[in-house]
Amino acid sequence: LNLIALICKKLFFLKSKIIIRETTDLKIKYNRKNFENYLFKILIKIFYNSADLIIVQSNEIKNNLIDQFDIFNNKLFILNNPLDTNYIEYLSNQKSELHHFTKNFLNKKIAICIGRLSPVKKLIKIIDIFSKFLQTNNHWVLIIIGHGEQFKELSQLIQKKKLKKNIIIFDNLPNHFVFYKIS
Repeated sequence: LNLIALICKKLFFLKSKIIIRETTDLKIKYNRKNFENYLFKILIKIFYNSADLIIVQSNEIKNNLIDQFDIFNNKLFILNNPLDTNYIEYLSNQKSELHHFTKNFLNKKIAICIGRLSPVKKLIKIIDIFSKFLQTNNHWVLIIIGHGEQFKELSQLIQKKKLKKNIIIFDNLPNHFVFYKIS
């Protein structure tokens, strides 16, 4: 939609201000070498600078837009995802079917990774790094919570590397905040 709005602005000489939000690292999204990705990269380079403002989620996304797509720095504004810490605290204290599960890890150190299970999140790399980390720190557990196209692939990787005791993956949970308390 970002590209469509910006193309329309240019083609129809619209005077409206257009502010877009880019939450995906486009460098990763369009990293495969095929015609479609090549075309999108060109269109982004041509049209993104016509936006009045581009809101991005992180420094990494901002830097990649500047370095890989020649977007002007003055067009970019970082706005991190907001967190309601009071609500998170409330949910983390709620009793759920997972409380019995969390008791299994009272003597372990816990790291959690919550989000969409897709290549852009680099979870395969996280699992590989955590696997190496476990060689000297086997008292740690990584809990991955999310839903997405890589769920099956990540589950198989964890099983293949024999990491089921130290890396646990959950599909979408109704209240994943109970894990915040133990992490």
